[in-house]
Amino acid sequence: MFRGRLEKIKAVSRMSNEVSAYTMDVAHGWRSFYIRRHDEMTSRAAVLIKFVESCSRSKSLEVHDYLRSIQILCSMDVVFKDVVMLLFASKQNVLLNLIVLHYLMFQLGVPVTDVIEALSDCNISEREVCVKWWKLGRWLHGFRLRDESHSRKVFLGHLALTKEDEVFGVLHRGAIHEVLRVQIFVADVIPMVIQKCSPACLSIWIINFYGLDSSVVVTDGVSVVPFL
Repeated sequence: MFRGRLEKIKAVSRMSNEVSAYTMDVAHGWRSFYIRRHDEMTSRAAVLIKFVESCSRSKSLEVHDYLRSIQILCSMDVVFKDVVMLLFASKQNVLLNLIVLHYLMFQLGVPVTDVIEALSDCNISEREVCVKWWKLGRWLHGFRLRDESHSRKVFLGHLALTKEDEVFGVLHRGAIHEVLRVQIFVADVIPMVIQKCSPACLSIWIINFYGLDSSVVVTDGVSVVPFL
């Protein structure tokens, strides 16, 4: 009888060891899986980061490159947490942050509350971008008026909270129909230009950027231009 009990104890011990070994194998397998997936996602994210950087060396992005970036992001097959961890960071280009915001809201359909929380956690809700677009001039009495210039300067957090129809509408459509061109700027590009340009250079830059006429007057490198 004692021998029988001993055999049972040994059997239970063997079973326990087998279960422990199996559990360790499963845990190791999951850990290996997550490591491989993280490396794969990091590699894919690097492709997008490099593309955006190459297209925005002057701190601006043409809308066709913006839309192409969203296509690349869609092809990566990444989920919300992967995107936030790899691309939703203050160390990344704010233009990339905007692309990711667009992807989360309109491609993944992430709830606004979750997007707002992610922006806050990553300390990027107060980052700003400027979206500028040019529209073909209207016809008036048989004459075409000069092309219209529009611009909006917005915080990422505000965009997420309100789903800014005008800005996202322009970005969705791109340069089609009456819209001739769409550019997205890093918001601080304007003060940088004002600080570094000579009066003549600054005058030309403001005329081109705002679509103004040559009557803009620049005195000592400073011009007062309303920026919406």
